[in-house]
Amino acid sequence: LQRVKDKLIAALNQHVDKGNTILDFGCGPGIYMKMLDKDYHVVGVDISDEMLQSASRLMPENKFYCGDFLDIHYDERFSAIYSIGALEYISVSRIHNFFKKCADILNPKGLLFIQYPHAVRIWDLFYPNLSYINYSPKLISRIASRYFQVLENCQAFDGRPACWYDKHPYPTSTRIVKNGYLLIAKKK
Repeated sequence: LQRVKDKLIAALNQHVDKGNTILDFGCGPGIYMKMLDKDYHVVGVDISDEMLQSASRLMPENKFYCGDFLDIHYDERFSAIYSIGALEYISVSRIHNFFKKCADILNPKGLLFIQYPHAVRIWDLFYPNLSYINYSPKLISRIASRYFQVLENCQAFDGRPACWYDKHPYPTSTRIVKNGYLLIAKKK
C-alpha cells in the first residue's frame, strides 16, 4: 500500500494545487483522508454509515456523503477524485456511469486516481463474481478515455502496462493490493 500512497501523493502534488477540494470515493474510516487533510480540503463518500462515523470522529470538520456514489448530488466540484480499492464494487452495468459521474463532478483538468483489482485470469473477464469485480485494465482505459486523458494505467506494484488480464499475477490465496492496477487520468 505504501507504493499506492506515494503515487497518490505524487500525482496530487503534480496536478492539484494545495488547498483545493478533493473527493475520496469509498473513504472508509478516513485513513487516506487524514493523510491528505493537511494539504487539501478532503471530502469523503462511502456507502457505509459505520465507516463514515469512524471517519467523522477522526476528522470532525470534514464533509461526508453517505450513500451510493452514483446517486448522490454533490454540492461542490472537485479538483481530484481518488479511490483505493472501491471500483470493484461498481457493477458492470454502471461502470460507464461511474466514469461519466467522475467527469461531471470534476473541475476542468481535474485528476482521477483509481487503484483497483484487475483481472488475473481470462475467466475474470466474464465477471464470475458480480459483488467484487476484477476489471480488465484495457477495458478501464477504454471507458475512462471517453471522458479523460489517461496518463497512466499500469500494475500498481511493478508498473507493467495495461493488458486484458494479468498472465503473471503475484501468487496469493487472497486479494491483495500487489495484484492491483492504478489509473491516473485528467478530465478532458
